[in-house]
Amino acid sequence: MARFLQALEELLPAHLHDLLTWEFIPWNHILDHHRDMSGSHLTALFDAYLSLDSHLDLKTLSSRNLPEDSWGCKRCGFCCTSMRPGPVAAATYRYWEKAGAPVALFCKTRAMIKKNPVYRCWFHNGVRLRICPFMFINRKDSRTFCSIYHMGDEYRPSMCSGYIPRHEACTSNKLDLPPWESC
Repeated sequence: MARFLQALEELLPAHLHDLLTWEFIPWNHILDHHRDMSGSHLTALFDAYLSLDSHLDLKTLSSRNLPEDSWGCKRCGFCCTSMRPGPVAAATYRYWEKAGAPVALFCKTRAMIKKNPVYRCWFHNGVRLRICPFMFINRKDSRTFCSIYHMGDEYRPSMCSGYIPRHEACTSNKLDLPPWESC
């Protein structure tokens, strides 16, 4: 952890104090996905967090209870934090943009199909984020929460809406979603 904090201090000297005192950053997930201390990835991730902090009321979102699911998800955040949503159609992206959905902040054009762009999610400042920028943790009760869950299915990638956990510690027996998009 000391090496990680030193890397953060070098990369983000102006923001380090704010980040360390911010009660919603999922440090364990970040450490798990950023062992190589990649500067561009860490900078993009923390810039994404700062951007979301100005768009969402995380304190309110962290207090909302999620419904119990029949497949037994404990909502630990390990599974879906790693998820890379598949392609997003131009119409969906335009809807998110028009509605002011925060997910639109993290999309990048992937390809053009019949003069319509197809987008990929979890990009910030041109860098592919290694973890979902919408997963946070409430340090008061150590509970992870998805900051876009309560916005509804139409405001998040379809992969998120139909997601079934894949983490080896998960209690789910249903692991039949299509493979994640590659980096």
